[in-house]
Amino acid sequence: MGADEEGTHERLKAHLVELVDPKIREHHGRIVKTTGDGVLAEFASVVDAVCCAGEIQRAMADRDLDLAKERRLPRHPLAARPHAKNALLSGKFDWHC
Repeated sequence: MGADEEGTHERLKAHLVELVDPKIREHHGRIVKTTGDGVLAEFASVVDAVCCAGEIQRAMADRDLDLAKERRLPRHPLAARPHAKNALLSGKFDWHC
């Protein structure tokens, strides 16, 4: 970030506009708040939230590959923390995202 703060900020904004926001909408969610490189999103379904997080994580692996390695955004695992107030989970998990 320090070497190219403006470029890094522009890439973060592009990821939000081109990938994160459309994926959240695709999975019936909405962005509640953004904080730097963080996003708080709300979904009606825990399954939608988990599937969305997984798709964003997989898609992020392919972004910025045209840049020199030192200019790419770090590839940290997506910290997805779904919270379901009234979720009842039982049996085998067999979700197909």
